[in-house]
This record gives sequence, C-alpha cells and structure tokens, in this order.
Amino acid sequence: MDAKAKTPETNASAAAQSGKSAARNVRLRSSGASLERLASNAILVRSDEPLGPYPKVLTDRLLHWAKVAPERTCVAKREAGGDWRRLSYADVASAIAGIGQALMEQVVYDPESGQLLTGSLMDYCVPRADQFPPMVDAFEEGVPGKTNLLGGKGCGELGTIGAAPAVVNAVLDALAERGVLHLEMPLTPERVWRALHAGR
Repeated sequence: MDAKAKTPETNASAAAQSGKSAARNVRLRSSGASLERLASNAILVRSDEPLGPYPKVLTDRLLHWAKVAPERTCVAKREAGGDWRRLSYADVASAIAGIGQALMEQVVYDPESGQLLTGSLMDYCVPRADQFPPMVDAFEEGVPGKTNLLGGKGCGELGTIGAAPAVVNAVLDALAERGVLHLEMPLTPERVWRALHAGR
C-alpha cells in the first residue's frame, strides 16, 4: 500500500489534529414539519407549509396518471409461477370508463324544453375508484377472430370498448331466467328493478 494513500482513519486523525470534524455536515432538505408526541404514544405531524391540492375523488388521481404516464403500472399481481401480470393506469382508467358507461352514466334532457339536466358532475354520475373491485387482467384466446387469416382481434381502447358490453351481457345473463332479455344502458338499479317487475 502506498504510504501516501489516505484511509478513513488517516483522514479522521488529520482532522482531529487540525481541530476540524471528520464528518461533513450535509443539508439535504428542510423537513418543513413539526412533531408533537402525545401521551398515547402517537406522533402528530404538522406541515409548516400548506399542502398541495388533494383530489376530491380517487378517480381524479387515476385519470391524472392515465394522462401523464399511461403505461406506468397501476395494479400488479404475482402469479404462482413467479410471473407478474400488470395493468397500466391507461388500462384501469379505460376499464372504469367502460363500466361507468354501462352502469351509471346517462345524459338526460328535459323532454319539454330540451334543456340539458345532467350538465355538471352533481347530476351526471361518474364512477369512483372506491366503487370498483380490484382489477386483474385476463385474456381469452380460445376464440380466434373471424375477420382475418391470423385470427387476431383489434384492441384499440381495449378497456373502454370491451367493458360496457361485457357488463351488460353479464347482467342480462343473470336476469335471463327472470324473463329479462334486453336492457338499455345505463343499467341503473331502478332500470333493472323495473325490468324485473315489468312481467308481473
């Protein structure tokens, strides 16, 4: 080893002889928060700076990331073999949009004046993230497409296009034994209830 090579020990020794600290003070960032320890062992953290705007509903944040980073992973599930199945923000947002179209969203006009009655989110029902179960993607490859030699199927706006008819078909399948063969979207609880009682 070179006699002139410096090690942490020699650096510390030289610093001690010169009266300086061997450690360098590094200021990364001000915490900007105050802590208060409570008798219950809880710690109350208060920000010294005003917090940024927080989304009123979770779908606001979902739609933000679907726009900013559509391919970033939103939901992931590890399978038994160790492989990961993932849904991007764009996948989840488009699926929620399709399900919302099938179950909730409806444009309503006054029949006499033609005035739009659902012109704001107070009246036009849109889905929220807390209204949906966890999503995991699954692909059905057992039925090839019949419009080309490869058997391939188009997948533009995959979640939005497929979600609405999938939900409607599932509901109609469940109600078929009760004589309900057709329903108009959105499948609101009232509309399903009326269809079930129409034949009585």
